[in-house]
Amino acid sequence: SMVFHDVVKPFAVLKGSLSALGNAKSFSEFQREYPRVVSQVTRATRKAEVLMQEISDYSSTLKLEMRPCSLDAVVRESLGEASDFFNGQSFPVEIEYRHQHKILCDEFRLQRVLSNIIVNACQATRFNGRLWVRSREVDSRVYIVIGNSGSHVPAASLQKLFQYRFTEGKTRGTGLGLAIAKHI
Repeated sequence: SMVFHDVVKPFAVLKGSLSALGNAKSFSEFQREYPRVVSQVTRATRKAEVLMQEISDYSSTLKLEMRPCSLDAVVRESLGEASDFFNGQSFPVEIEYRHQHKILCDEFRLQRVLSNIIVNACQATRFNGRLWVRSREVDSRVYIVIGNSGSHVPAASLQKLFQYRFTEGKTRGTGLGLAIAKHI
């Protein structure tokens, strides 16, 4: 039911936004409302696209397109996606790389994994803490660690954290983000 709500919500925003333009009593009122409506429609459309992509990714077998990538570029894009999720709200992030080479990955999929984990980390701190992204290299493998301060996963929830539809402590959680991260 939460997934259904999240699918329907962007369309309700679209309908309401377009209705506001249609109900404008003058051209000047239409001009005043237009930037707000465009912003709302853009955000709603993006949220619907992301949700549909997440459902598609979770329900299919993925074919990863591996190629050398810059971890910094992937992390920065993931942080941008997370910021978009929170309507441009910024959050303090400490980045520390301790690897020396490009990584071999599916850049788009790794961005999805990192942005899902970053969004969850930000939600867990309620923007009252720090977030960090670190890398380290061991035996030619690069490990990525994402963490936050001020919030830890209860032991009872740890085993369920990456399960489909598991969500805790969020009003808008669908239980898809971390399940998709694990699936990828």
